[in-house]
Amino acid sequence: MEINLDGRDPNYVCAGCLGDLVAVGDRDGRKDYNCHKCGQNQLRECTVCHFPRSIWGDDGDICGNCVIAALEGKIALTPEQIRGINEWAVTV
Repeated sequence: MEINLDGRDPNYVCAGCLGDLVAVGDRDGRKDYNCHKCGQNQLRECTVCHFPRSIWGDDGDICGNCVIAALEGKIALTPEQIRGINEWAVTV
Protein backbone atom coordinates (compact mmCIF):
# COMPACT_ATOMS: atom_id res chain seq x y z
CA MET A 1 0.00 0.00 0.00
CA GLU A 2 1.35 3.41 -0.95
CA ILE A 3 0.38 6.57 0.92
CA ASN A 4 0.66 9.99 -0.75
CA LEU A 5 2.08 12.53 1.69
CA ASP A 6 2.13 15.38 -0.86
CA GLY A 7 5.86 15.92 -0.37
CA ARG A 8 5.63 16.20 3.43
CA ASP A 9 8.43 14.74 5.57
CA PRO A 10 7.09 11.39 6.87
CA ASN A 11 8.81 12.06 10.21
CA TYR A 12 6.30 14.85 10.82
CA VAL A 13 3.14 13.01 9.72
CA CYS A 14 0.76 11.35 12.21
CA ALA A 15 0.68 7.57 11.74
CA GLY A 16 -2.96 7.49 12.84
CA CYS A 17 -4.67 10.11 10.69
CA LEU A 18 -1.89 11.46 8.40
CA GLY A 19 -2.20 14.93 9.95
CA ASP A 20 0.78 17.19 10.54
CA LEU A 21 2.84 16.79 13.72
CA VAL A 22 3.55 20.19 15.22
CA ALA A 23 5.70 21.28 18.17
CA VAL A 24 3.48 22.08 21.15
CA GLY A 25 6.07 22.81 23.80
CA ASP A 26 9.56 22.36 25.12
CA ARG A 27 10.54 20.29 28.14
CA ASP A 28 14.09 19.75 29.38
CA GLY A 29 15.46 21.20 26.14
CA ARG A 30 13.50 18.75 23.96
CA LYS A 31 10.41 19.46 21.88
CA ASP A 32 7.06 17.78 22.45
CA TYR A 33 4.83 17.20 19.42
CA ASN A 34 1.15 16.61 18.86
CA CYS A 35 -0.97 15.93 15.78
CA HIS A 36 -2.61 19.12 14.52
CA LYS A 37 -5.50 17.12 13.02
CA CYS A 38 -6.48 14.46 15.58
CA GLY A 39 -4.57 15.66 18.64
CA GLN A 40 -3.87 12.06 19.63
CA ASN A 41 -0.21 11.57 18.81
CA GLN A 42 1.82 12.90 21.76
CA LEU A 43 5.45 12.46 20.75
CA ARG A 44 8.83 13.53 22.09
CA GLU A 45 11.98 14.59 20.28
CA CYS A 46 14.74 11.95 20.11
CA THR A 47 18.08 13.23 21.44
CA VAL A 48 19.96 11.63 18.53
CA CYS A 49 17.90 12.16 15.35
CA HIS A 50 15.74 15.00 16.77
CA PHE A 51 12.57 13.66 15.11
CA PRO A 52 9.30 13.20 17.03
CA ARG A 53 9.09 9.59 18.24
CA SER A 54 7.03 7.37 20.52
CA ILE A 55 9.07 4.13 20.54
CA TRP A 56 12.19 4.26 22.68
CA GLY A 57 15.25 2.02 22.93
CA ASP A 58 16.25 3.26 26.38
CA ASP A 59 14.56 5.22 29.16
CA GLY A 60 13.06 7.78 26.75
CA ASP A 61 15.99 9.65 25.20
CA ILE A 62 16.99 7.55 22.18
CA CYS A 63 14.31 6.36 19.77
CA GLY A 64 14.05 2.76 18.59
CA ASN A 65 15.14 3.74 15.06
CA CYS A 66 18.42 5.21 16.33
CA VAL A 67 19.07 2.19 18.56
CA ILE A 68 18.64 -0.18 15.61
CA ALA A 69 20.87 2.03 13.44
CA ALA A 70 23.55 2.00 16.17
CA LEU A 71 23.36 -1.79 16.56
CA GLU A 72 23.73 -2.14 12.78
CA GLY A 73 26.80 0.15 12.84
CA LYS A 74 25.12 2.90 10.77
CA ILE A 75 25.52 5.55 13.48
CA ALA A 76 27.84 5.89 16.46
CA LEU A 77 26.58 6.53 19.97
CA THR A 78 28.56 7.53 23.05
CA PRO A 79 29.48 4.90 25.65
CA GLU A 80 26.92 6.47 28.01
CA GLN A 81 24.18 6.12 25.39
CA ILE A 82 25.13 2.48 24.75
CA ARG A 83 25.03 1.83 28.52
CA GLY A 84 21.50 3.28 28.66
CA ILE A 85 20.39 1.06 25.80
CA ASN A 86 21.84 -2.02 27.48
CA GLU A 87 20.03 -1.22 30.75
CA TRP A 88 16.66 -0.84 29.03
CA ALA A 89 14.14 -3.70 29.31
CA VAL A 90 10.55 -4.35 28.30
CA THR A 91 8.20 -5.08 31.19
CA VAL A 92 4.95 -6.78 30.27
